[in-house]
Amino acid sequence: MNDSSKTLWIGDLENNMDEFFLKSIISALGYEKELINIKLIRDKVTGIPLKYGFLEFHNNQSARNFYQNYNHRTIPNTSKQFKLNWAVHNTLNHKISNMLNNNGHQ
Repeated sequence: MNDSSKTLWIGDLENNMDEFFLKSIISALGYEKELINIKLIRDKVTGIPLKYGFLEFHNNQSARNFYQNYNHRTIPNTSKQFKLNWAVHNTLNHKISNMLNNNGHQ
């Protein structure tokens, strides 16, 4: 985990767990002011939720606190557990870009 990361991956969601549902749950847990954005991933053709997404917080400490306090804990009003992990953004694309910019020399 990168110390500057402020985005968590959330997975194993039910189809009815949309952005509004997650925002209301996270707000009820006391993280309303720390949360910047919720992005759920959907199939590009059908629009059907792919049952995972990303929670972006204002800073690493807020994301870390949420992760430590709620990973593998029951999501309120459901039988599901929070399944969280640190999000990795464009790591492969970043490495390829760096390689191309350095003409393949590392």
